[in-house]
Amino acid sequence: MGKGTFSRRRFIGSTAAASAAAIAAPYVRTSHAAGSLAVGFWDHWVPGANDVLTRLCNEWAAREKVDIKIDYIPSQGNKNLLTIAAESQAKAGHDLLAFPTWQPADKAHELEPVDDVMKLLLAGNGAVTPLIEYLGKVNGRWIAVPAAPGSQIKGPCARIDLFKQHVGLDVTRMYPAGAPPDKALSEAWTWEAFLSAAEKCHKAGYPFGIGIGQTEDSVDTMGALFSAYGAVLVDAKGNITVNSNETRQVLDYAKKLVAFLPPDVFAWDNASNNRWLIAGKGALIMNPPSAWAVAKRDAPKVAEQLWTFPSPRGPKRCSRLCRAGRLQDLGRGRPAEGHALQLSAQARPDPVDLGLPRAAENRGADLQPGDHHQDGREIHAGQGPDRQGDRLGRLGARRLHARLA
Repeated sequence: MGKGTFSRRRFIGSTAAASAAAIAAPYVRTSHAAGSLAVGFWDHWVPGANDVLTRLCNEWAAREKVDIKIDYIPSQGNKNLLTIAAESQAKAGHDLLAFPTWQPADKAHELEPVDDVMKLLLAGNGAVTPLIEYLGKVNGRWIAVPAAPGSQIKGPCARIDLFKQHVGLDVTRMYPAGAPPDKALSEAWTWEAFLSAAEKCHKAGYPFGIGIGQTEDSVDTMGALFSAYGAVLVDAKGNITVNSNETRQVLDYAKKLVAFLPPDVFAWDNASNNRWLIAGKGALIMNPPSAWAVAKRDAPKVAEQLWTFPSPRGPKRCSRLCRAGRLQDLGRGRPAEGHALQLSAQARPDPVDLGLPRAAENRGADLQPGDHHQDGREIHAGQGPDRQGDRLGRLGARRLHARLA
């Protein structure tokens, strides 16, 4: 073994007996622990989130005597997807790279399987959600390690004042922070009620800012709408099932909704709805509360009136707009594979427990791989200290924080 390498076999051997509490530092430092590691992270939307991640990684690197190089790659303009494609073609680049939702499966043949790493993490931290497992496994094998940053709930983020004035609905009463939803109001919050609210706000000059473009926010919003009506475009066996009464219901609904949206929503990208809301032009967007986090900095008066809560109920189900944003992947044959495995396997305390800024945590973004969001409380929890409700993630102080995306 050459100096500066840390083999997969040695990694597994040194951690096989580790408990969940020991995963945070599973290595005995030797002369072979030193080396370098190049990682590519998603460039977070929320101010301050990158700083938290950098600090955590630098702490690990200092402890393990590893020279770590961090690149933050934005998703705006699909720069992260272009980076993945370029490194795939070059067979070179970052040792560890954050992949968005579908990319691990697309590049599975080029990625190092991580079943052994996931076995340790699952044993120490519990199971991940079915969605995470579906995205992180191909042909029964883990090809990516789940990460928290970028995973989101994209429910409505609405103006409290405009909803009271023009819709006649107090969204803070319907979904109060730290308390169960109001039964009558929450059960009446259907997609038909959503359409009625959109019409009223449009007439008042504050249209809902819902993109119908080709980027993730638009696709996720429409996906929740299709699911709420029971419309399935492709079934689990790969059969095309778009020709259905449920699909026609969704199209009829969308035709009505579009009449109450800004005329350029077909050209919107992931940032357009955020800018629309923060500029004070609209009454609601479908987005993680990252828009609120930016508004706190750029438009405090708008931020004071923002409230995030669950999506409407549909005829078939109430569909949450959940997005498993990032998984971390190892390229095959990279010289720093051992270091990448080590950093991937970190189980860290919550940033708040470390005295660090919460950043996006507890604001409907950066959800933990094992988090289950069964009710509305964890969705709108944490919109500032004065509005903090149930804490996102209920795995306690030591949880699975795969902090590489």
